[in-house]
Amino acid sequence: MWALYSERPLRAEELYHALGAGMVSADHDLQYVPALRVLLASCLGLVMVEASSPTARPVHFTLQEHLSSIRPYSTPYLTIADVCLTYLNFGYV
Repeated sequence: MWALYSERPLRAEELYHALGAGMVSADHDLQYVPALRVLLASCLGLVMVEASSPTARPVHFTLQEHLSSIRPYSTPYLTIADVCLTYLNFGYV
């Protein structure tokens, strides 16, 4: 969802924090968030981080087109906003 609906390409670190914030409750502790390679592995190879630039993106543009056409998430922007607000409440920024 993050690689598909974000307003701009996310850096690997941003994806790491976004997925980590969505996985835990208000007592978020970064030491318990799985490593980025584990998070990417959980995407089943559909999301990759480019070596030339550290941005996360769908593995192929046709995947992005297909997922956008079937709308797998009912409220993706609401979910992204909710996770962003949760992360901001952690006080890391």
